[in-house]
Amino acid sequence: MGLISDYSAMGILDRLAKLIADRDSPAGTDFFSRVTHSDDNQVEKYFIGVGAANTAQALDDALDSGALPTAAATFINQLGAHYSAIGGTGYNTLANAVATRGYRVYRMLAALLTGNSLPAAGYLFDDDVSLGTFVYGGSFVAGSNLNSAVQSARAVLEVGTGAIGVNNWTVTTTGVLIAPTTTLSVAITDAVTSIALTDASDFPSAGCVQIESEQIDYTGKSTNTLTGCTRASNGTAAAAHASATAVYPVQDVSVTIPGLSAEATQWGVGQTTVDAVAIEGQTTLPVTATTGFLAGQQILIVDNEYGVALASDAADGQADIVLTDADPFSPGDAITIRDLAPNNEALTVLSVNYETNTLTCTGNLVAAYTTADSAMIYLQTGAGNGWVEKAVIASVNDGVSLVLSAALKHSYYDNAAVNRLYSDITALATGADGNAGDDVIAKAVADRTIAL
Repeated sequence: MGLISDYSAMGILDRLAKLIADRDSPAGTDFFSRVTHSDDNQVEKYFIGVGAANTAQALDDALDSGALPTAAATFINQLGAHYSAIGGTGYNTLANAVATRGYRVYRMLAALLTGNSLPAAGYLFDDDVSLGTFVYGGSFVAGSNLNSAVQSARAVLEVGTGAIGVNNWTVTTTGVLIAPTTTLSVAITDAVTSIALTDASDFPSAGCVQIESEQIDYTGKSTNTLTGCTRASNGTAAAAHASATAVYPVQDVSVTIPGLSAEATQWGVGQTTVDAVAIEGQTTLPVTATTGFLAGQQILIVDNEYGVALASDAADGQADIVLTDADPFSPGDAITIRDLAPNNEALTVLSVNYETNTLTCTGNLVAAYTTADSAMIYLQTGAGNGWVEKAVIASVNDGVSLVLSAALKHSYYDNAAVNRLYSDITALATGADGNAGDDVIAKAVADRTIAL
Protein backbone atom coordinates (compact mmCIF):
# COMPACT_ATOMS: atom_id res chain seq x y z
CA MET A 1 0.00 0.00 0.00
CA GLY A 2 1.12 3.58 -0.58
CA LEU A 3 2.37 5.75 2.24
CA ILE A 4 -0.82 7.80 2.40
CA SER A 5 -2.94 4.65 2.51
CA ASP A 6 -1.06 3.62 5.63
CA TYR A 7 -2.63 6.56 7.44
CA SER A 8 -5.85 7.41 5.62
CA ALA A 9 -8.06 5.06 7.66
CA MET A 10 -6.82 6.45 10.99
CA GLY A 11 -7.99 9.40 12.99
CA ILE A 12 -5.82 12.52 12.80
CA LEU A 13 -4.10 12.02 16.15
CA ASP A 14 -3.42 8.32 15.63
CA ARG A 15 -2.19 9.05 12.13
CA LEU A 16 0.31 11.65 13.30
CA ALA A 17 1.47 9.53 16.21
CA LYS A 18 2.21 6.74 13.71
CA LEU A 19 3.99 9.14 11.38
CA ILE A 20 6.28 10.27 14.20
CA ALA A 21 6.90 6.77 15.52
CA ASP A 22 7.48 5.23 12.09
CA ARG A 23 10.96 6.66 11.68
CA ASP A 24 12.11 4.37 8.84
CA SER A 25 10.95 4.91 5.29
CA PRO A 26 10.96 2.14 2.65
CA ALA A 27 14.26 3.56 1.42
CA GLY A 28 15.79 3.11 4.86
CA THR A 29 16.28 6.81 5.59
CA ASP A 30 15.30 8.31 8.91
CA PHE A 31 12.00 10.06 9.59
CA PHE A 32 13.43 13.55 9.18
CA SER A 33 14.69 12.76 5.69
CA ARG A 34 11.48 10.94 4.90
CA VAL A 35 9.21 13.97 5.11
CA THR A 36 11.35 15.92 2.67
CA HIS A 37 12.49 13.12 0.36
CA SER A 38 11.52 13.79 -3.26
CA ASP A 39 9.78 10.41 -3.56
CA ASP A 40 7.77 11.08 -0.44
CA ASN A 41 6.70 14.64 -1.19
CA GLN A 42 3.07 13.58 -0.72
CA VAL A 43 3.83 12.66 2.90
CA GLU A 44 5.33 16.08 3.53
CA LYS A 45 2.29 17.82 2.07
CA TYR A 46 -0.10 15.55 3.85
CA PHE A 47 1.57 16.23 7.15
CA ILE A 48 1.75 19.99 6.72
CA GLY A 49 -1.69 20.43 5.17
CA VAL A 50 -3.55 18.19 7.53
CA GLY A 51 -1.27 18.23 10.55
CA ALA A 52 -0.75 21.92 11.08
CA ALA A 53 -4.34 23.13 11.18
CA ASN A 54 -6.44 20.05 11.76
CA THR A 55 -4.26 18.59 14.51
CA ALA A 56 -4.49 21.86 16.40
CA GLN A 57 -8.26 21.87 15.96
CA ALA A 58 -8.63 18.23 17.01
CA LEU A 59 -6.54 18.72 20.13
CA ASP A 60 -8.34 21.96 20.94
CA ASP A 61 -11.72 20.24 20.65
CA ALA A 62 -10.50 17.42 22.90
CA LEU A 63 -9.36 19.91 25.50
CA ASP A 64 -12.61 21.87 25.37
CA SER A 65 -14.63 18.71 25.89
CA GLY A 66 -12.35 17.47 28.65
CA ALA A 67 -11.73 14.25 26.73
CA LEU A 68 -8.03 14.21 25.99
CA PRO A 69 -7.61 11.02 23.96
CA THR A 70 -4.81 8.55 24.49
CA ALA A 71 -3.60 9.29 20.99
CA ALA A 72 -3.01 12.92 21.94
CA ALA A 73 -0.87 11.90 24.89
CA THR A 74 1.09 9.53 22.66
CA PHE A 75 1.52 12.22 20.05
CA ILE A 76 2.77 14.83 22.51
CA ASN A 77 5.06 12.34 24.23
CA GLN A 78 6.70 11.46 20.92
CA LEU A 79 6.86 15.10 19.92
CA GLY A 80 8.72 15.89 23.14
CA ALA A 81 11.15 13.01 22.57
CA HIS A 82 12.01 14.16 19.05
CA TYR A 83 11.67 17.92 19.44
CA SER A 84 15.35 18.66 19.92
CA ALA A 85 16.22 16.76 16.76
CA ILE A 86 13.67 18.38 14.47
CA GLY A 87 12.91 21.78 15.95
CA GLY A 88 13.77 24.90 14.05
CA THR A 89 15.17 23.34 10.89
CA GLY A 90 12.52 24.52 8.44
CA TYR A 91 8.83 25.17 7.96
CA ASN A 92 8.12 21.58 6.88
CA THR A 93 9.20 19.93 10.13
CA LEU A 94 6.91 18.43 12.71
CA ALA A 95 8.00 20.93 15.35
CA ASN A 96 7.24 23.88 13.12
CA ALA A 97 3.88 22.56 11.91
CA VAL A 98 2.64 22.17 15.47
CA ALA A 99 4.42 25.15 16.99
CA THR A 100 3.19 27.65 14.42
CA ARG A 101 -0.50 26.88 14.07
CA GLY A 102 -1.19 24.88 17.21
CA TYR A 103 1.13 26.64 19.61
CA ARG A 104 -1.62 27.61 22.06
CA VAL A 105 -2.95 24.06 22.08
CA TYR A 106 0.56 22.73 22.43
CA ARG A 107 1.22 24.89 25.47
CA MET A 108 -2.06 23.81 27.11
CA LEU A 109 -1.16 20.18 26.54
CA ALA A 110 2.30 20.78 27.94
CA ALA A 111 0.69 22.06 31.14
CA LEU A 112 -1.68 19.10 31.34
CA LEU A 113 0.84 16.40 30.51
CA THR A 114 3.48 17.35 33.04
CA GLY A 115 5.17 13.95 32.87
CA ASN A 116 6.29 14.50 29.29
CA SER A 117 9.71 15.84 28.45
CA LEU A 118 8.68 18.97 26.55
CA PRO A 119 10.66 22.06 25.50
CA ALA A 120 11.13 24.89 27.98
CA ALA A 121 8.18 27.23 28.31
CA GLY A 122 10.15 30.13 26.89
CA TYR A 123 10.58 28.47 23.50
CA LEU A 124 7.15 29.42 22.19
CA PHE A 125 4.89 32.41 22.61
CA ASP A 126 1.77 32.17 24.71
CA ASP A 127 0.15 34.79 22.54
CA ASP A 128 0.89 37.35 19.86
CA VAL A 129 3.84 39.45 21.02
CA SER A 130 3.35 43.18 21.54
CA LEU A 131 6.36 44.97 20.05
CA GLY A 132 5.09 48.38 21.11
CA THR A 133 2.09 50.71 21.40
CA PHE A 134 1.22 54.07 19.91
CA VAL A 135 -1.53 56.60 20.64
CA TYR A 136 -2.46 59.33 18.17
CA GLY A 137 -0.60 62.49 19.13
CA GLY A 138 1.69 60.62 21.50
CA SER A 139 4.99 58.75 21.34
CA PHE A 140 5.81 55.14 20.52
CA VAL A 141 6.25 52.97 23.62
CA ALA A 142 8.50 49.99 22.95
CA GLY A 143 7.18 46.59 24.02
CA SER A 144 8.63 43.08 24.18
CA ASN A 145 11.35 41.64 21.98
CA LEU A 146 10.94 38.51 19.91
CA ASN A 147 11.86 35.29 21.67
CA SER A 148 15.46 34.37 20.85
CA ALA A 149 14.37 30.96 19.53
CA VAL A 150 11.82 32.52 17.15
CA GLN A 151 13.76 35.09 15.20
CA SER A 152 11.18 36.60 12.89
CA ALA A 153 7.47 37.07 12.35
CA ARG A 154 4.93 38.77 10.19
CA ALA A 155 4.00 42.10 11.77
CA VAL A 156 0.59 43.73 12.13
CA LEU A 157 -0.92 46.87 13.58
CA GLU A 158 -3.85 45.94 15.80
CA VAL A 159 -6.51 48.49 16.72
CA GLY A 160 -6.34 49.09 20.47
CA THR A 161 -9.09 50.00 22.93
CA GLY A 162 -12.18 51.23 21.14
CA ALA A 163 -12.62 51.63 17.39
CA ILE A 164 -10.71 53.99 15.10
CA GLY A 165 -12.47 57.32 14.64
CA VAL A 166 -14.29 58.33 11.46
CA ASN A 167 -11.12 59.39 9.63
CA ASN A 168 -8.63 56.96 8.11
CA TRP A 169 -5.37 56.86 10.07
CA THR A 170 -2.05 56.37 8.26
CA VAL A 171 0.69 55.11 10.56
CA THR A 172 4.34 55.07 9.52
CA THR A 173 5.96 51.91 10.85
CA THR A 174 9.72 51.53 11.26
CA GLY A 175 10.67 47.86 11.21
CA VAL A 176 13.90 45.83 11.22
CA LEU A 177 13.87 43.09 8.57
CA ILE A 178 15.34 39.67 9.38
CA ALA A 179 16.95 39.56 5.90
CA PRO A 180 18.84 40.37 3.77
CA THR A 181 21.69 40.57 6.23
CA THR A 182 25.44 41.07 6.06
CA THR A 183 28.26 42.02 8.45
CA LEU A 184 30.70 44.86 8.99
CA SER A 185 33.92 44.17 7.11
CA VAL A 186 35.89 46.39 9.53
CA ALA A 187 35.20 47.86 12.96
CA ILE A 188 33.66 51.35 13.05
CA THR A 189 33.72 54.14 15.60
CA ASP A 190 30.63 55.99 16.82
CA ALA A 191 31.28 58.85 14.37
CA VAL A 192 32.31 57.49 10.94
CA THR A 193 30.03 58.37 8.04
CA SER A 194 31.14 55.65 5.60
CA ILE A 195 30.53 52.04 6.61
CA ALA A 196 32.17 49.11 4.82
CA LEU A 197 30.10 45.92 4.64
CA THR A 198 31.07 42.40 3.68
CA ASP A 199 28.40 42.35 0.96
CA ALA A 200 25.98 45.20 0.26
CA SER A 201 24.61 43.82 -3.01
CA ASP A 202 21.09 43.20 -1.66
CA PHE A 203 20.82 46.52 0.20
CA PRO A 204 19.07 49.52 -1.42
CA SER A 205 21.15 52.39 -2.83
CA ALA A 206 19.88 54.57 0.03
CA GLY A 207 18.03 53.77 3.22
CA CYS A 208 18.59 52.77 6.82
CA VAL A 209 20.34 49.89 8.60
CA GLN A 210 20.48 48.60 12.14
CA ILE A 211 23.76 47.53 13.75
CA GLU A 212 23.21 46.16 17.25
CA SER A 213 20.85 48.75 18.78
CA GLU A 214 21.90 51.70 16.57
CA GLN A 215 20.02 52.71 13.43
CA ILE A 216 21.96 54.54 10.72
CA ASP A 217 20.57 56.39 7.70
CA TYR A 218 22.68 56.45 4.52
CA THR A 219 22.29 58.34 1.25
CA GLY A 220 24.46 56.29 -1.11
CA LYS A 221 26.20 52.98 -1.75
CA SER A 222 29.58 52.47 -3.42
CA THR A 223 30.09 48.75 -4.09
CA ASN A 224 30.02 47.39 -0.52
CA THR A 225 30.32 50.71 1.33
CA LEU A 226 27.38 52.73 2.66
CA THR A 227 28.08 56.46 2.23
CA GLY A 228 26.58 59.68 3.57
CA CYS A 229 25.74 58.02 6.87
CA THR A 230 23.81 59.82 9.61
CA ARG A 231 24.47 58.15 12.93
CA ALA A 232 21.99 57.59 15.77
CA SER A 233 18.87 57.75 13.58
CA ASN A 234 15.31 57.26 14.83
CA GLY A 235 16.16 58.12 18.42
CA THR A 236 18.88 55.47 18.80
CA ALA A 237 22.33 56.12 20.26
CA ALA A 238 25.59 56.16 18.30
CA ALA A 239 28.08 53.48 19.28
CA ALA A 240 31.24 51.77 18.11
CA HIS A 241 30.73 48.38 16.48
CA ALA A 242 33.20 45.53 16.03
CA SER A 243 34.12 43.90 12.75
CA ALA A 244 31.79 41.05 11.70
CA THR A 245 28.82 42.55 13.59
CA ALA A 246 25.51 41.80 11.85
CA VAL A 247 23.85 44.51 9.75
CA TYR A 248 20.11 44.48 8.97
CA PRO A 249 17.96 46.69 6.71
CA VAL A 250 15.41 49.00 8.32
CA GLN A 251 12.30 50.07 6.41
CA ASP A 252 9.58 52.66 6.92
CA VAL A 253 6.20 51.35 5.79
CA SER A 254 2.93 53.31 5.73
CA VAL A 255 -0.13 51.40 6.91
CA THR A 256 -3.54 53.00 6.41
CA ILE A 257 -6.13 51.90 8.95
CA PRO A 258 -9.64 52.64 7.66
CA GLY A 259 -11.88 54.86 9.75
CA LEU A 260 -14.26 53.02 12.13
CA SER A 261 -12.06 49.89 12.15
CA ALA A 262 -13.15 47.83 15.16
CA GLU A 263 -11.05 47.05 18.21
CA ALA A 264 -8.62 44.12 17.69
CA THR A 265 -8.78 44.42 13.87
CA GLN A 266 -5.34 43.72 12.43
CA TRP A 267 -3.66 45.32 9.42
CA GLY A 268 -0.51 43.85 7.87
CA VAL A 269 2.82 45.69 7.86
CA GLY A 270 4.91 45.33 4.71
CA GLN A 271 2.30 43.17 3.05
CA THR A 272 1.23 42.57 -0.53
CA THR A 273 -1.02 39.94 -2.08
CA VAL A 274 -0.72 37.30 -4.77
CA ASP A 275 -1.91 38.63 -8.11
CA ALA A 276 -3.98 36.08 -10.08
CA VAL A 277 -2.42 32.68 -9.33
CA ALA A 278 0.92 31.13 -8.37
CA ILE A 279 1.26 27.42 -9.09
CA GLU A 280 3.19 24.88 -7.06
CA GLY A 281 6.60 24.16 -8.57
CA GLN A 282 7.17 27.60 -10.08
CA THR A 283 9.60 30.18 -8.71
CA THR A 284 7.74 33.28 -9.90
CA LEU A 285 5.28 34.76 -7.43
CA PRO A 286 3.05 37.36 -9.16
CA VAL A 287 2.09 40.08 -6.68
CA THR A 288 0.02 43.25 -6.70
CA ALA A 289 2.93 45.44 -5.53
CA THR A 290 6.68 45.02 -5.11
CA THR A 291 7.66 48.29 -3.37
CA GLY A 292 9.87 47.58 -0.36
CA PHE A 293 10.61 43.97 -1.33
CA LEU A 294 14.31 43.17 -1.74
CA ALA A 295 16.50 40.38 -3.07
CA GLY A 296 17.55 38.24 -0.11
CA GLN A 297 14.44 39.19 1.88
CA GLN A 298 12.52 36.49 3.73
CA ILE A 299 8.77 36.39 3.20
CA LEU A 300 5.87 34.39 4.55
CA ILE A 301 3.05 33.46 2.16
CA VAL A 302 -0.22 32.96 4.03
CA ASP A 303 -3.29 31.57 2.29
CA ASN A 304 -6.77 31.72 3.77
CA GLU A 305 -7.72 28.26 2.49
CA TYR A 306 -5.96 25.17 1.21
CA GLY A 307 -5.61 25.48 -2.57
CA VAL A 308 -4.56 22.51 -4.72
CA ALA A 309 -4.18 22.61 -8.51
CA LEU A 310 -5.99 20.26 -10.88
CA ALA A 311 -3.75 17.63 -12.47
CA SER A 312 -5.98 17.29 -15.54
CA ASP A 313 -8.95 19.05 -17.11
CA ALA A 314 -12.40 18.44 -15.62
CA ALA A 315 -15.40 18.52 -17.97
CA ASP A 316 -18.78 19.94 -17.06
CA GLY A 317 -21.27 17.26 -16.00
CA GLN A 318 -18.68 15.03 -14.30
CA ALA A 319 -18.30 14.43 -10.57
CA ASP A 320 -14.65 13.29 -10.51
CA ILE A 321 -11.81 15.81 -10.21
CA VAL A 322 -8.15 14.73 -10.42
CA LEU A 323 -5.78 16.87 -8.35
CA THR A 324 -2.03 17.17 -8.07
CA ASP A 325 -2.50 16.22 -4.41
CA ALA A 326 -5.73 15.00 -2.75
CA ASP A 327 -4.18 14.49 0.68
CA PRO A 328 -5.64 17.55 2.46
CA PHE A 329 -9.22 16.51 1.58
CA SER A 330 -11.65 14.14 3.26
CA PRO A 331 -15.18 12.92 2.50
CA GLY A 332 -17.74 15.51 3.56
CA ASP A 333 -15.41 18.49 3.00
CA ALA A 334 -16.95 21.62 1.53
CA ILE A 335 -14.77 22.75 -1.38
CA THR A 336 -14.67 25.47 -4.00
CA ILE A 337 -13.36 24.98 -7.54
CA ARG A 338 -12.26 28.08 -9.42
CA ASP A 339 -10.14 29.18 -12.36
CA LEU A 340 -9.07 32.34 -14.17
CA ALA A 341 -11.89 32.14 -16.74
CA PRO A 342 -13.41 33.01 -14.21
CA ASN A 343 -15.54 30.07 -13.11
CA ASN A 344 -16.37 29.38 -9.50
CA GLU A 345 -18.68 26.85 -7.83
CA ALA A 346 -19.14 25.20 -4.44
CA LEU A 347 -19.10 21.41 -4.06
CA THR A 348 -19.03 18.71 -1.41
CA VAL A 349 -16.60 15.78 -1.43
CA LEU A 350 -18.30 12.37 -1.53
CA SER A 351 -15.15 10.22 -1.54
CA VAL A 352 -11.38 10.50 -1.99
CA ASN A 353 -9.00 8.11 -3.76
CA TYR A 354 -5.64 9.03 -2.24
CA GLU A 355 -3.75 6.72 -4.60
CA THR A 356 -5.01 8.45 -7.76
CA ASN A 357 -5.54 11.89 -6.13
CA THR A 358 -9.17 11.88 -7.26
CA LEU A 359 -12.06 13.62 -5.53
CA THR A 360 -15.58 12.40 -6.28
CA CYS A 361 -18.17 15.06 -5.49
CA THR A 362 -21.80 14.67 -4.43
CA GLY A 363 -22.87 16.65 -7.52
CA ASN A 364 -21.62 17.20 -11.03
CA LEU A 365 -19.64 20.20 -12.26
CA VAL A 366 -21.70 22.93 -13.89
CA ALA A 367 -18.74 24.38 -15.83
CA ALA A 368 -15.57 22.92 -17.34
CA TYR A 369 -12.23 23.62 -15.67
CA THR A 370 -8.80 23.38 -17.29
CA THR A 371 -5.23 23.36 -16.12
CA ALA A 372 -4.54 26.01 -18.79
CA ASP A 373 -6.83 28.34 -16.82
CA SER A 374 -5.05 27.45 -13.55
CA ALA A 375 -8.05 25.61 -12.12
CA MET A 376 -7.77 24.85 -8.42
CA ILE A 377 -9.71 23.31 -5.57
CA TYR A 378 -9.99 25.17 -2.28
CA LEU A 379 -10.89 23.54 1.01
CA GLN A 380 -13.43 25.75 2.75
CA THR A 381 -11.94 25.60 6.24
CA GLY A 382 -14.09 28.37 7.63
CA ALA A 383 -11.22 29.28 9.95
CA GLY A 384 -9.04 31.34 7.63
CA ASN A 385 -6.29 28.71 7.79
CA GLY A 386 -4.52 27.58 4.65
CA TRP A 387 -1.05 26.88 3.35
CA VAL A 388 1.75 28.78 5.05
CA GLU A 389 5.14 28.87 3.36
CA LYS A 390 8.38 30.70 4.01
CA ALA A 391 10.44 31.77 1.01
CA VAL A 392 13.50 33.85 0.13
CA ILE A 393 13.40 36.42 -2.70
CA ALA A 394 16.11 35.93 -5.34
CA SER A 395 15.17 39.00 -7.40
CA VAL A 396 12.35 41.48 -7.93
CA ASN A 397 10.54 42.27 -11.19
CA ASP A 398 9.40 45.79 -10.33
CA GLY A 399 5.64 46.08 -10.11
CA VAL A 400 5.08 42.56 -11.41
CA SER A 401 6.48 39.67 -9.40
CA LEU A 402 8.94 38.28 -6.89
CA VAL A 403 11.34 35.61 -8.14
CA LEU A 404 12.00 33.09 -5.37
CA SER A 405 15.19 31.18 -4.62
CA ALA A 406 13.28 27.87 -4.52
CA ALA A 407 10.10 26.53 -6.11
CA LEU A 408 6.76 27.01 -4.37
CA LYS A 409 5.62 23.99 -2.38
CA HIS A 410 1.93 24.91 -2.75
CA SER A 411 -0.39 26.81 -5.11
CA TYR A 412 -1.94 30.16 -4.23
CA TYR A 413 -4.76 32.24 -5.66
CA ASP A 414 -5.26 35.97 -5.23
CA ASN A 415 -6.51 35.70 -1.65
CA ALA A 416 -3.03 34.84 -0.36
CA ALA A 417 -1.02 37.45 1.56
CA VAL A 418 2.74 37.91 1.12
CA ASN A 419 4.35 39.23 4.29
CA ARG A 420 7.84 40.55 4.93
CA LEU A 421 9.41 38.96 8.00
CA TYR A 422 10.58 41.30 10.75
CA SER A 423 12.77 40.90 13.80
CA ASP A 424 11.38 44.04 15.48
CA ILE A 425 9.21 47.14 15.15
CA THR A 426 11.13 50.06 16.61
CA ALA A 427 8.94 53.10 15.94
CA LEU A 428 5.44 54.21 14.96
CA ALA A 429 4.44 57.73 13.90
CA THR A 430 1.35 59.44 12.52
CA GLY A 431 1.72 59.85 8.79
CA ALA A 432 -1.63 61.44 7.93
CA ASP A 433 -5.18 62.00 9.19
CA GLY A 434 -6.23 60.06 12.26
CA ASN A 435 -8.48 60.88 15.19
CA ALA A 436 -7.87 61.91 18.76
CA GLY A 437 -7.85 58.81 20.95
CA ASP A 438 -6.86 56.39 18.18
CA ASP A 439 -4.37 53.78 19.35
CA VAL A 440 -2.65 50.72 17.92
CA ILE A 441 -0.44 47.87 19.06
CA ALA A 442 2.41 46.67 16.86
CA LYS A 443 2.42 42.87 17.10
CA ALA A 444 4.45 39.90 15.97
CA VAL A 445 1.77 37.37 15.07
CA ALA A 446 2.83 34.15 16.74
CA ASP A 447 0.54 31.75 14.90
CA ARG A 448 2.34 32.63 11.71
CA THR A 449 5.80 32.85 13.26
CA ILE A 450 8.68 30.92 11.78
CA ALA A 451 11.10 29.21 14.15
CA LEU A 452 14.46 29.56 12.43
